[in-house]
Amino acid sequence: MPADAAPALVHLRHHLGVRLERDPEGRPAAAMPLLSQHRTRHGAVSAGAVATLVDVASGQSSGDQGVGPAVTSHLALRLPPLGDCRRLRACPSVARAGRTSVVNVVEVIDPDRSASATATVAVATVTFTVLPGRGGSHIPDPTLDIPSLWTNADQVARDMTTDDFVGVRRRDRRFLMDLAGHLRNLNGVLHGGGLVLFAEHAALLAAADRGVRRPVVDEIDVHFLAPATIGPVVGTTSVVGDHEPRSARGRLTLLVEAVDEGQDDRRVGVALVGVAAG
Repeated sequence: MPADAAPALVHLRHHLGVRLERDPEGRPAAAMPLLSQHRTRHGAVSAGAVATLVDVASGQSSGDQGVGPAVTSHLALRLPPLGDCRRLRACPSVARAGRTSVVNVVEVIDPDRSASATATVAVATVTFTVLPGRGGSHIPDPTLDIPSLWTNADQVARDMTTDDFVGVRRRDRRFLMDLAGHLRNLNGVLHGGGLVLFAEHAALLAAADRGVRRPVVDEIDVHFLAPATIGPVVGTTSVVGDHEPRSARGRLTLLVEAVDEGQDDRRVGVALVGVAAG
């Protein structure tokens, strides 16, 4: 999607309809519907969309620890096929809170499952690194017209998939994504979920090039190395595991390395992505 194609979508979280919540005991959570804009062109729920939900929920959980400005430094997500699922809720719990980092374990549930069914549909771990001083590039930019973290936008189905919204495309042997405003966070840098979406869709294109049929990402592990601020984000992929990709049960594991081309190819993230045939 071109940078100006969706001017009303000023924040990735608002496009996906992620809403911050608290349970009756005050514990943080985040909820999200599952509509067309949460799915890839093959109909699977996007791992990057779920990662955005997880990141927002665990960010509030980490903020409750009072450790000061912090940024996502690592996110690992396991996302089996969800089946007939209409909405998700991410429930984080703090596994460890120290002076330099906070680690969350996040359970993603389907709140519509019956009491007799297992409500947990995905699980993630998220690490936040506490920033020194006031936070450097992660200080909110007062010139940006972006709603507050607790502002919720009305959510309606949009006629676009995550492929359309993210706009990852091939360039020679690499993959490219414009750093559009609707992929940035409240501080004006690429949202953590946006980087996961980039890694996911670069891996999906690379897997399709290698013969995986209707590829779907069911696990992803991302290290966030530095903020992407200018763009475009450019990535390379390499296969680190190949299990009969042309068969009906084909599977690939890919390494995705991402840089911010506008910052002299500054490395911004590395990801291991598991792709299965859908």
